[in-house]
Amino acid sequence: MRISNHFIERFNQRYMKNNLDWKIPELRNYMKKVFKDRQLKHLENRRDLEKPQYIHFGKHHYLIVRNNTFVTIYNRK
Repeated sequence: MRISNHFIERFNQRYMKNNLDWKIPELRNYMKKVFKDRQLKHLENRRDLEKPQYIHFGKHHYLIVRNNTFVTIYNRK
């Protein structure tokens, strides 16, 4: 999965609530720790779709994935 710069900015802003200087491999490893097994399976099934896909991330966030790329992250309401 590719990770966009926009995603990293929003991840810091909305999830971490801190501006961290992530390297892509470090961020991927961190995200794998947060994902639950069923969330990872859901992500794998939907990652190549052209329409934006909402994937649960932890208990309080959604990831938006499109064309095998993490686009952004939203807070769940």
